[in-house]
Amino acid sequence: MRIHRLRLSNVKGVTDREVAFPDHGVIVLEGPNEIGKTTMIEALDVLLEEKDSSRKRHVLALRPVGRDVPTTIEAELSFGPYRFRYRKQWFRQPATELHVTAPRIEQLTGVAAHERVGEIIAQTTDVPLWRALRLMQAAPLAQVELGGSAALAAALDAAAQAALADGSILDLDHDTGLDQDQGAADASERAERRVADRTRPPRDLSGDGDPGAPAVGPESLIAAVEAEVARYLTAARGQPTGEYRAALDAVTAATTAAAAAEAAVAEVDADVRAHEQVAERARDSARVLADAQDELTDLEARWVDVAALETERAEAAGAAEAADRDAARARERCEERAELIADIDTRTATVQAHAEAVAELAGELRLDELRLADLAAQRQVAATRVELLTAAVRQADLVDRADRTAAQVTAMTERLERAARADIDRREAAAELARYSLDEAAVRRVERAVTGLDLARSQCDADSARLTLRALEGAQRVTIDGAELTLDAGADYERSLTETVQLVLPGQLTL
Repeated sequence: MRIHRLRLSNVKGVTDREVAFPDHGVIVLEGPNEIGKTTMIEALDVLLEEKDSSRKRHVLALRPVGRDVPTTIEAELSFGPYRFRYRKQWFRQPATELHVTAPRIEQLTGVAAHERVGEIIAQTTDVPLWRALRLMQAAPLAQVELGGSAALAAALDAAAQAALADGSILDLDHDTGLDQDQGAADASERAERRVADRTRPPRDLSGDGDPGAPAVGPESLIAAVEAEVARYLTAARGQPTGEYRAALDAVTAATTAAAAAEAAVAEVDADVRAHEQVAERARDSARVLADAQDELTDLEARWVDVAALETERAEAAGAAEAADRDAARARERCEERAELIADIDTRTATVQAHAEAVAELAGELRLDELRLADLAAQRQVAATRVELLTAAVRQADLVDRADRTAAQVTAMTERLERAARADIDRREAAAELARYSLDEAAVRRVERAVTGLDLARSQCDADSARLTLRALEGAQRVTIDGAELTLDAGADYERSLTETVQLVLPGQLTL
């Protein structure tokens, strides 16, 4: 059997690897521990022996951990006269492909391809001998099992026939202190050695290396072999002894040391992983620090803007305080003017009321004057009648009529007194009306007072501070005294500060 090329894809920790072997020479695969050197031989065994549908433990062990990918093994091999390319895929879309290029072209897939490779190997290869010739890393150093080797059995048969033919076979049942099983094993070993003796010249065992010394016979060679075996194995049970036992003890010690080394390596690996985690956290911290520094730079720039805004706010607050003071003074002046205007309005209303009262009194006065004139006429008439009645009374004894006339005179006198009092009231009302007379000068004074009120209001607006807002870009929303106002870009809003004003820029500030 000869391997020309071997390729592994997603086999254990091997993602993709291909090794091409030359037709002559020795190939040494070198690499760190656990890199997948032994995995290549294990993969070759699985390729030759297991179907693509197999779920055996050692087949499942080829699957990479943590990845849902197919495992593929491909090899180009020669077995006797056969040369072919053999490929299998497991776990996902299993497949088997065989392309035979010599001695004749064949192309098979699936179970037929697997069975055809088994036939080729059975025809051309001694599989037990092939396995015995391999020394795997994890295999123990035990005696090789060659009972199933057809090539070895054929060689032993040929050697036994040759020994019987020349009569040189030894009595294998002599008293050597060995049991039957050990004797059979020694007989097989001696037969093997005899075959070797017949295929090469005898070796000089005299120890002096004299080329003229006589050659040693087969019996001496077997004795030397037995002596050499006795250096390593006991004669009774074939247990390790001597250098072999020391080597096994060294292997045990080395295994212990290897376990300790593996533990140390695992500890180092844990430290490496911890270091990687710490390094990753350090890198994350560095990124966080860089982001924080960028944010700090941005915040510092924004703080400069905030400081500028704070300065502007302080200046605006000072201006607002000055404006508040001006507004307070303006409000005081406005209040004074408003009080004056209210007083003027009150006096104007009083004048109007007095004028109405004077008009009513003038009407009543005219009525009273008419009644007074009438009463005066009646008085005159009454006086005349009194005189006449008095004369009549004197002339006649008309006492009753005189009494009635006297009563009438008394009534007339009372009416005259009331008329006199009404005249006095009229004169007082006339004097009061003269005091509040609404001539043209008074009307002009009222008009001047109204004009002064308007001027006072205008002066109050002019003397008070003014608030001007202008939108620099886009539509800006502001709230003034609870009322929302939207200013387009370049639009102005102006207002006099005659009273307290609350200005709110949503999400930014309140003034």
